[in-house]
Amino acid sequence: MVLSKQNRSKLKQKLIRFRRFPQKNAILIFSEPRGGSTWFMEVLMKNPKLIVNWEPFHKDFGVVPQSFGWGWLATSNNINKSQLIQFLQDVISFRFANNWLVKYALFKRIFTASYVLTKFVRANRILQFVSSNLDLTCKPIYILRHPITTCVSQLKIFDHIKIYEMFVPWNKSMQLVDYKINEPKLEEFLFSLKTPIEQKIAYWCLNNRENIQKMNENLYLTVFYERLVMNPENEFTKIFQLLGLDLFNGFKKLNFRKSSTSNYQNDFRKAPDEQLRKFQQIFKKEELDRIQLILDNFEINIYSAFHHLPLR
Repeated sequence: MVLSKQNRSKLKQKLIRFRRFPQKNAILIFSEPRGGSTWFMEVLMKNPKLIVNWEPFHKDFGVVPQSFGWGWLATSNNINKSQLIQFLQDVISFRFANNWLVKYALFKRIFTASYVLTKFVRANRILQFVSSNLDLTCKPIYILRHPITTCVSQLKIFDHIKIYEMFVPWNKSMQLVDYKINEPKLEEFLFSLKTPIEQKIAYWCLNNRENIQKMNENLYLTVFYERLVMNPENEFTKIFQLLGLDLFNGFKKLNFRKSSTSNYQNDFRKAPDEQLRKFQQIFKKEELDRIQLILDNFEINIYSAFHHLPLR
């Protein structure tokens, strides 16, 4: 008997809940939306020891309790610590399963996988909390992608903004209620930002500043998207080694230049340097100056508005 797609998904959910994966064997990916995490996940999931837990914090399809009041941004603000820890433990051990979460969970892996690979794209603000409070064999993976390319992609996909509109003021203002900003001058500066791209860059900085400041404390594994794109075989080999995972059969033959399933606009370019430099052809110098001013206000120095690669 061949199961329908819907019934197959329901069966996967029941079996996953019954399986009880150990929390220690969780592998966690943290990234901004459009930050390269889907492509990264699609490479890792080729290892037969992994089963994918797909974006459990999604605003509409995830499993976050309404009482958390998260919306689009996961935060530890105003949530009981023990309650949040218990919820996170249940999430990363696949105790929750719905049609959305099992989207990339291969049926056979329910019985054979040893690790749950969970991808988060709106949880960078709780990376510090997760790193400090959860007992994990593998350090969380923190993917950084250039803020300009990340934010341009977000505006195209989620806000349907054209390139020529990105530096045109719109009717949205900065929403800072979820951020604890104790710097009056910075807050004043943020409210002065009126264009889509400048606001998105500011949100990128807000979501990543603390994690970038603590990158050298060895709490998580920082992965630069640009290095993955430029030298994928070597970079992924290092990552598998750091995670304690063997390279899967066929790794050497893998086409790393293939775009991910999230390349909705089919704008992926196979030449890696060309792919990374695209934004330099989009914006004028005075526009890049405005973006650099935002990065400077947040003391972000690992990326520059005038260079497509990370500076460290």
